Amino acid sequence: MLQLLIPDRLRGRVFAFEFAALTLTQSISTLWAGYAYDNLGWSLAETLFSAGVVSIFATAGWMLFYLRVRERSALLAEAER
Repeated sequence: MLQLLIPDRLRGRVFAFEFAALTLTQSISTLWAGYAYDNLGWSLAETLFSAGVVSIFATAGWMLFYLRVRERSALLAEAER
C-alpha cells in the first residue's frame, strides 16, 4: 500500500527498503526464538507467545507510520491543487 503513495521515481527505493526491513525482522526473530528457547529455558509456547506480542507491537507501529504518511500525502496532494 505504501508504494501507491510514493512518487514513481522513488517507488523502487521504497520497495527495497520495505523488503530489507522484512528480511532483517525475520532474521532477528529467528535469532531471538533460538536464544529464548535454548538459553532462557522458555518453553516453545512461551517463545511463540513472546514472538506474537512483539509482532503485534511491530504491526501497530507500522500502521501508525503508514497512517501518518498517508495523511501527509493527502495534504501535499491538496496543496498541489
